[in-house]
Amino acid sequence: MTLQSLRPAAGDSKALIAQYAAIARNSPEGYRTLARLQAAALDAQSGDEPAALALWNAVATDESADPLLRDLANLLWCQHQIDNADPGLLAGRLKALAEPGNPWRPLAEEQLAMLDLRQGKTATAKTALTRLSQDITAPDGVRKRAAALLAQLG
Repeated sequence: MTLQSLRPAAGDSKALIAQYAAIARNSPEGYRTLARLQAAALDAQSGDEPAALALWNAVATDESADPLLRDLANLLWCQHQIDNADPGLLAGRLKALAEPGNPWRPLAEEQLAMLDLRQGKTATAKTALTRLSQDITAPDGVRKRAAALLAQLG
């Protein structure tokens, strides 16, 4: 079985998640990590947030996984917890991703701005969003979302 051979039957995400779990158990590291990330995405899409969070956290803390994928899992965990998790925990996880040179930096900075808004730190959020909206190294979508949010904040 390969990742490309997996095709979901209509509404049958549990079977597909089980197939990804089998790949994760029986494949080399790279495929194992990708399978766990895919299974987490399917869990999140199907409404099983606790299962998705557990898988993202498992990948984020797996020292044998590629660092880029560990950081992605960490970012996804934070994005899905931004409204509920402890702000200190979120900030700690996101600040590590927001370091210069990290490919996930713009997305992590965007989440940090959202966390600032959640905590009522509007001025700090506006500063971060302004910086992001003008950052030519940030993906276009991040810049546009930052600008739109700034416009809403006034």
